[in-house]
Amino acid sequence: TTLVKQLLAAHGERLGLPPSNALYLDCQDSMLAGIALSDLYATYADEQRSRAKPCIVAIDEVQYLENWH
Repeated sequence: TTLVKQLLAAHGERLGLPPSNALYLDCQDSMLAGIALSDLYATYADEQRSRAKPCIVAIDEVQYLENWH
């Protein structure tokens, strides 16, 4: 988790993106239970696209989701 967050921050900084353009998803979080990653990503990407801003998405603990592969 620490490594994923550090990589997300470093990559965003390297690209000159503000933290608001980064999405960190922890698949171990019970609030994400039953929600498809593709739906989460699509919603976030659509919102960022509507603002014409690039975004970075980091997914942590993906092995906790069914059919993640």
